[in-house]
Order: sequence, then structure tokens, then C-alpha cells
Amino acid sequence: MNSFSVRTKQLYLASGFAVVVGAIILTVGYAGIRKEADVALQLPYVLSGGIGGLFLLGAGVGIFLAATLRELHAGQDRVEAVVTELTSEVRTLLDSAEIELITEEEAVPTPRGRSIR
Repeated sequence: MNSFSVRTKQLYLASGFAVVVGAIILTVGYAGIRKEADVALQLPYVLSGGIGGLFLLGAGVGIFLAATLRELHAGQDRVEAVVTELTSEVRTLLDSAEIELITEEEAVPTPRGRSIR
């Protein structure tokens, strides 16, 4: 029942792509640097492979978190809509039964901070 929106699916795909490409760039950079003993010859691999790969990995993780938060927010909106609808139905039922709700201000506090309704 958990169907993602098209935009969320695109974000998940983009994050996966960025992570895979970042991992490939890091691997290629490491393959070039592991045989070089001279730091001056290692520097181009570190600058291109290391920094670029880490950036893409970080971007992929950031995009993944954004997509997850987007989906959680959409789920929260659905839950709030259902709660609002149920609250309306309960009020309608209580009005038809002529029963009044006890509000939070009318509740009697207990020693532990909870209130009795």
C-alpha cells in the first residue's frame, strides 16, 4: 500500500545513481593511487577521484534523505487527514447522542502529571 510518488521515485533513482558513480570514481582513483609512491604523482588522483567521489557519495546520501523525508511528510499529511475526518465523525456521533467531550482544561490532574478524563 506504500506507493511512492513519481518525484520520490526519481529522487531515489538519482541518489542511487550518484552513490554508484561516486563509488566507481573512488575505486578508479584508488586504483591509480595505490601503485604510486611519489606524493606529487598521487595528487591528481586524490583531487579528481577522492574529492569528486566523496562529493557524489555525499550528494547521493543527501538526495536519499530528502526523498525519505518527502515520503514521510506525505505520509504524515495522510494520517492528519484521516485523524481530522475521524474527529469530525466522532463529534457528529457525540452530538447525535448528546454527549459532551471533556476538554484538556476540564481534566483533573494526577500526581504524575497525567490527567483523568
